Amino acid sequence: MSTHKSPALFRRPDFNQHQPTVERGVAIFLLILSWLGTLLWGGGGWEAWSVIQPYPPGLTLGLVLQGICTGIQWVYSNRWGSLWYLGSVLASTSSTVAGYFPLVLLGLPLLGYQPTGTAWWVTLGLTIIAGLLLDILPERILVAD
Repeated sequence: MSTHKSPALFRRPDFNQHQPTVERGVAIFLLILSWLGTLLWGGGGWEAWSVIQPYPPGLTLGLVLQGICTGIQWVYSNRWGSLWYLGSVLASTSSTVAGYFPLVLLGLPLLGYQPTGTAWWVTLGLTIIAGLLLDILPERILVAD
């Protein structure tokens, strides 16, 4: 029998034990980010939020829209053929992207890119992909079949 101790700081069984908690935490964080994008859009965009004057009717619409879409996505999760599911993903992703895309465009010049031409379209495509992930991943983790 070896008396040699492993130099490892952590053991795999310890991580495996906490895996569900970590996954839930990440899923809830992504869900919050999705909701924040919709609230950013509904409240009037970055301009309104930067002066702490969101548009209340739009904010309410964003909350209602995101709540309905999240509910439908969770009820119809894993049913890609359902028009209810696809429609809710489309609406939810669209509102999330509408909230974040203008912010991403504002950040491009800081990275040395001008948001024109191809850069604009690539940025839109990447923002749509991120929006889809924000909408689909939480339900995949938080809703079991």
